Amino acid sequence: MMVNVTRRTANTYQAAMQACPFARVHEFMLPLQLANLQPKETLVDFPSGGGYLRPFIAKINAEIGYVPVENVAGYAEYNPEIIGGTWTNLPFTDGQVDVVFTLAAIHHMLDCRAEFYQECFRVLSNQGRFIIADVLAGSAPARFLDEFVGSYSSQGHRARFIDLKTDSAEIEVAGLFKVSDAYSQRFAWEFKDVDSLVTYCRNLFRIDLASDRQIEEGLRHYLGIHQVDHGFDLQWELAFIRANKLPA
Repeated sequence: MMVNVTRRTANTYQAAMQACPFARVHEFMLPLQLANLQPKETLVDFPSGGGYLRPFIAKINAEIGYVPVENVAGYAEYNPEIIGGTWTNLPFTDGQVDVVFTLAAIHHMLDCRAEFYQECFRVLSNQGRFIIADVLAGSAPARFLDEFVGSYSSQGHRARFIDLKTDSAEIEVAGLFKVSDAYSQRFAWEFKDVDSLVTYCRNLFRIDLASDRQIEEGLRHYLGIHQVDHGFDLQWELAFIRANKLPA
């Protein structure tokens, strides 16, 4: 089955994450806390990008197994532990993993999400959890991505953002999962200065048709930049969903 997913190339995203690997510490830690990971459990990070989740999992417990899986060409060049997989074919046997974790990616999946949910159900253990953290429909980040990034990236930006009620119902509709948590939360990305913030966002979102000044103005207009003790915060918001696998 052909799944319509609009994720883009790896190189500039990797550059952003290498330059500021802990800028999004809250974005990574909040859904990990929602997963309630236990020692010896295995978490599949799909799609993983360059495997950026690993240091945050290590903060929770060194005994948690981390498996980064990616389907976009290029990321494996930066991290040899990444293994290949797709939205409808994760490379695991039935019931092999404890958590499937997807961060800031499913909004690129414009259709066929039910097939992805079914594949997650297949690979999860009886106590398995499915965790989604992604952009909330109607939020400031959604407007920024649709309007600013869509206008100033030559790769464009097409998305179907998370609607907590609709997406929770779709996850549950086949009787595979029970959604236990569905909410949105605001937090900040953290940077030492405005220049690194602007460069990070240019690379992360592939904003190649705007000047640094235009990017800074766009970030201030849509999201908000605040000076704080450690430097500068960029305001952000995500939707969080935890779905628990129902027993067969």
